[in-house]
Amino acid sequence: MSFTIACKTIFEWREKMKKISMTLCVLISMFLLGACTMEQDKSATGSPQESYSDFSAGGSEDMASDESGQQSGQTDSPLPSEAAGEGSGSVVLASAKVHVLMAGNVGDLGLGFLAYAEPEQEGGDYRLCFIAAESESEDLYKPLAELEFTLEDADYIFPDVRANNASIGRFLEVYYYDVTKVVGIDGTDVIMVAKYEADGKEYYDTRIYVKSESGYSADEALIRKLNEKYSEAVEYPIEELFMLPGEETPSQTETQNLPDVVFFGSWLVDDYRTSSTYALSQAEIEEFLTYGVAYYEDGFSLKGTMIVEGDVGYAYTNYTKEEVEEQFNINMTDWWKESNTIAYVSITSAESDFGAQFFAVDIDTIWIYYEGVFFQAKRAGA
Repeated sequence: MSFTIACKTIFEWREKMKKISMTLCVLISMFLLGACTMEQDKSATGSPQESYSDFSAGGSEDMASDESGQQSGQTDSPLPSEAAGEGSGSVVLASAKVHVLMAGNVGDLGLGFLAYAEPEQEGGDYRLCFIAAESESEDLYKPLAELEFTLEDADYIFPDVRANNASIGRFLEVYYYDVTKVVGIDGTDVIMVAKYEADGKEYYDTRIYVKSESGYSADEALIRKLNEKYSEAVEYPIEELFMLPGEETPSQTETQNLPDVVFFGSWLVDDYRTSSTYALSQAEIEEFLTYGVAYYEDGFSLKGTMIVEGDVGYAYTNYTKEEVEEQFNINMTDWWKESNTIAYVSITSAESDFGAQFFAVDIDTIWIYYEGVFFQAKRAGA
């Protein structure tokens, strides 16, 4: 009897221990599962995401309204950040679509292409870059729309003008660009004006890059000044602010005396070359290839019709090859002769007619400049 009771007691004890053991296993498993979940949550939130709230220099204060009631964080005139400076130092996004703006000599960067990459993500801005090219490169003579580059091809990326390359709004287009001079300021600059949309309105954003020891740096003071004044302009006054192609530069002297090359006589157009931007259609270009012009001391005729008779005013300015390529955004390598300079001639009394502006290359050749296209003309007779 005692043995039976003992066996029963031992059996009941073993059953109790099994239940306790199972309970402990369940509790331990729940504890471990909870610990893993907490670790995953910690890992997911441990690295703070990059903030793009400071669209302009000044951090979170930029979101406050200024005196005009305009919210600086989105629609204020873009202000360069302290991060803006020399060199790029930017993350290269190879997948961003790159558009070539011009081919030729790009300031101190040399021969190649000035281009920009579209914003890669929302809140980002475009990036300006330079892609070098050899003088014999076939790409220099291709239509710009046919060129395909990525930011990985860039030999130089211009520095950002705002922290994290943040944008003032939704990028729309590059409105104006040039490698030229700011009126009243010495030195060659890279000028960029782009348009953006924010809060249902369009804004201009001006970038000015000036030459520096390591390439180009953003002129923060001038950028700030221009954007404060012109970001909301109805029409951006490009012709008032920058030296446009054909305008006299401080290093050039205009005179009423005629150049050494005699250009009086008749000329027939036989070839053409477009600059990086031009306003003529292909049909219009082909039509001008049939034109003839004639220049005399007392007259200027176009297609046999006298445009100016009597007192014809001729003025000219000497240009070097570098100045022509830089100011007109064109590569003239295989057209340029051995002369150091050629004369840019304008008929002051002929307004903007075809043939009223041309380069006197040599006794048998002139280049007529019209709406962004260089038309080569050969002498047809006296």
